[in-house]
Amino acid sequence: MLGPIYLVLFALLSVAIFLALAVGPVSLSFTQIWASLLGEGSAVTDTILYNIRAPRMLLGVIVGASLAISGASLQGLLRNPLADPGLIGITAGASLAVVFVIVLGDVFVGTLSPLILSAVHPVAAFLGGITVTFIVLLTARLGGQFSAGRLILVGVAITAIASALIGIIIYLSNDQQLRELTFWTMGSLAKSNWNTVLIACFIMAAASLMLLRYRRELDLLQLGERAAFHAGVEV
Repeated sequence: MLGPIYLVLFALLSVAIFLALAVGPVSLSFTQIWASLLGEGSAVTDTILYNIRAPRMLLGVIVGASLAISGASLQGLLRNPLADPGLIGITAGASLAVVFVIVLGDVFVGTLSPLILSAVHPVAAFLGGITVTFIVLLTARLGGQFSAGRLILVGVAITAIASALIGIIIYLSNDQQLRELTFWTMGSLAKSNWNTVLIACFIMAAASLMLLRYRRELDLLQLGERAAFHAGVEV
């Protein structure tokens, strides 16, 4: 049954990739794209395809795959088919860090070079997310025993606290900062280039390989922490 589903999903992904390369202010036909891939395209087509649209398309695919892998892993860990990073506060922690940098970060990052400034937001988001992850995991292991229920409860509490702090910081922001916050929360692939694609590819590949090592453990956790422990999982 899964075979046809995978074929349909692959076909839909292929169509989405083609549309991402073809549709835009300057439309490209399949013939133009194919000629460019063969090295026979015009200079204008090559510029649009390789410098603008291809990096954005590939980064979108990589980000989507990363979200799918992280979501599936958390669903196995929490035994909840609706689980995602937002459920245990990771998204809120990342957002709080970026909001703090945008609104109050001029004192710390205002004198940095534009090249470093371009990396401040993703680094802040990563640090905020990883900090919340450690807090939630440490709290979930209180008493020496891991509890998925406690993990979710702590995540919900952190999300509420982070959301309140974000509201306070946004209240202190000016119009320009509020505009920047709005566009950041919406997300964008506009600044994609081959460097960002390579960095995202490396991070996703490393994380995916680590998660694949624990696929058996994640499957056993579906039986519950106690049953997984007796099956040899270091819960």
